[in-house]
Amino acid sequence: AFYGTVIIIAMGMSTTSGGIPNVVVAHWFRRKRGRALGLMSLGGGLSGITAIGFAWLIEQYGWRDALMITAGLQITLALPFVLSIRNKPQDMGLLPDGEVAAPVAEGEVAPKPQASEGLTSREALRSSSFWRFAIGFGLANFASTALIVHQVPFLTESANMSETAAATSITALTFLSIIGRLGLGAAADFLSKRIVMALAMACVGLAALLFT
Repeated sequence: AFYGTVIIIAMGMSTTSGGIPNVVVAHWFRRKRGRALGLMSLGGGLSGITAIGFAWLIEQYGWRDALMITAGLQITLALPFVLSIRNKPQDMGLLPDGEVAAPVAEGEVAPKPQASEGLTSREALRSSSFWRFAIGFGLANFASTALIVHQVPFLTESANMSETAAATSITALTFLSIIGRLGLGAAADFLSKRIVMALAMACVGLAALLFT
């Protein structure tokens, strides 16, 4: 049961916090895509405040009931928002960035929609750039996830902090991440994506060194 639960959690977290939301935002925005992705990721930064509430629920009701309450809130609040999202603006007769289609004179044929940007899945899998990108982000997520997972146990066991106080540190961490989410998102619209990505990776590596 434990490993089955872990697998389900991993599948849910990887699909809701990674590629799928990014793809949807990329479909809707082109000119200011970096800023749009930064705004979309704000949920991760603002959600840090829930760590305090979750720690309080654990102290009051135990971790099992706390998880049940959290799951109920997640399904009740998040599911309606998810079902309201549309994959592409073209599905609603719209264009990316809120652009307006040029009027078509009577008797003329409307232009065909532009082809999708980027590579196909098969082309991406054959590209060395894709695999370098995937490995780099995999290592970065490995490091950042390890920091978050071990942050509360480290503070409670080594720093003798209460669970609530340790959870508050996660709130501070996620709130501070808002600076990076918005700042690097905006920078991606003006600077080379490689430079912005390298800066983000360097920050993760430096954080891992400081944690030790």
